[in-house]
Amino acid sequence: AVRPCQPDMQVPAEEEQRDASPIRATREERVPQATPAGAGSEATLNGQKPLWRNGNFVLLWSSEIVTAVGDEVYNFVMPWLAYVVTGRAGALTTLRFLQYTPNIALAPWVGRWLDRAGPMRAAWLSALVAAGELLALALLLRWRLNALLLYAFTVAIGIFTFAQWMALQAVVPWLFERSELVRVNARLSLVFTASTGIGPALGGLLTARYGGAAGLLADAASFAVLAGLLQAVKSPPREASPRREPGNLREELGYLRARRPLWVTTLAVAGFNLFGAAVGPLTMFHLAHDLHAGAAAVGLLFGLGATGNVLAGLVLPSIARRLRPGAMMTAGVLLNALSVTLIGLSRSRWQVGAMLVASRFATTSLNVVYGTIRQEASDPDHVGRVFALTSMLANAASFVAAGIGWIGDLAGAPAVIVAAGLGMGAVGVAFSRALLTMGEAGPRVAAGPEGLGG
Repeated sequence: AVRPCQPDMQVPAEEEQRDASPIRATREERVPQATPAGAGSEATLNGQKPLWRNGNFVLLWSSEIVTAVGDEVYNFVMPWLAYVVTGRAGALTTLRFLQYTPNIALAPWVGRWLDRAGPMRAAWLSALVAAGELLALALLLRWRLNALLLYAFTVAIGIFTFAQWMALQAVVPWLFERSELVRVNARLSLVFTASTGIGPALGGLLTARYGGAAGLLADAASFAVLAGLLQAVKSPPREASPRREPGNLREELGYLRARRPLWVTTLAVAGFNLFGAAVGPLTMFHLAHDLHAGAAAVGLLFGLGATGNVLAGLVLPSIARRLRPGAMMTAGVLLNALSVTLIGLSRSRWQVGAMLVASRFATTSLNVVYGTIRQEASDPDHVGRVFALTSMLANAASFVAAGIGWIGDLAGAPAVIVAAGLGMGAVGVAFSRALLTMGEAGPRVAAGPEGLGG
C-alpha cells in the first residue's frame, strides 16, 4: 500500500483542516490499500528484496532506457542543427529556452490534466503524440531546414515530452513505498543516465553519417516503444474519491510554501537553473567552434560525461544514509559550479570531457534528491499539479539562457561559461544555510542488498 507522504515539519493550524488546501487529500479518501497488480507477494518492497523481482519496476526500468536514449539523441541533434544553420551560440541557447517554454507557460494546465487523466494514461498519450511530431519534423527536414522550423517544433514537441516526463515521475510514488523512493529513483536514474552515454554518441554518429533527420526518426521510434511498455505496467486499484476542484494558483503556491523542504529546494533549483540552463548548449558551441570538434566527436564527449551520471546512481543511496538531503543538494550545486567553471577554462577536448563527468555527477545528485523530495512531500492523487507547479518555478529563470547565449557570441563562449559557473557557486553559498537547516523531510534509504530522478 502507498503511504501518505508527510514532511517532518510543522504545518499551520488552518492547514490541518480537511479542506484547508485544494490539493490535499487524506489517506481515507485515496484508500490505495491493494498491492500493485502483477507484483504478487513481492509488491511491498521492504529494503531486503531486489527491485528486479518487481514486475512494474522492470517495466519502468526498460521505459527509462528507451526514453533516455531517444531524448539524448534529440537533445544532441536539435542544437547541432541550429549550429549548422546559424553558426551562433545564441541560436543554441534560444533553442534551449524554447524547450523550457511549455514547462513555464503550460505547467498548471498540464498538471491538472495529468491528475484527471491519471499519470499512466497521460504518459502513454504524450509519448504517442511526441512520436508523431518527431516523425513529421524528420520528414520536413528532408525538404527544408531553417532555424524557424527548428524553433517551432521545439515548442510543439516540448509540450508533450514535458507531460510525459511529469507523468512518469508521478507514477513512482503510486507503485513503491516511501522508504523505497530513493532506492527506486537511484536505480531508475542509473539506467537513465547510463543510456544518456549512448544517446549523444549515437546522435553524433547518426548526424555525421546520415544527417539530423535520422536522429529524429530514432527518437520517434523510442517514443513508440515507450508507449507500448507503459501499456504493460499495472497500477494499484483505487477506490473513487470525491472530486476536488484544483483551486487557483495562489492556493497551490500556499500548499508549496507550507512544506518548507519542497519550497526551499524548488527555489534553490530555480537559482541554479538561472545560470545552468545555458551551459549545455554553450559547451557544445565551445567544442565545435573553439576546439574544432565535429559532430561525432562532440557526441562522444557528451556520452563520456554520462559516466558521472552512472557513478551518481551507484553511490547516491549509500551517501543518502549518511547525509541529509540539504547537505547533498548543497554539495551538488557547489561541485557543479566548480566543474562548469573549469569547462570554460579548458583548452582541450579531453579536459572538457573530464569536467562533463564531474558536472553530470553533481547534476544527477541534485535531480535525484529534488525529485524524491517532491514525491514525498505531495499526495499521489495530486502529484501532477505539484510537479507541474514546482517545474514552472524551477525553470522560470531559464529564459535568461537565451540572452546568455547571445552574450557568448560577443564575449566568447568560454568567458560566459566561466561566469555561469561562478553564478552557480553564488547560488550554492546563498542557499546553503536554508538547505542545511530545512529538516529531516527529505529522502532516506532503507537498508537493503542494493544499498536517487532525471
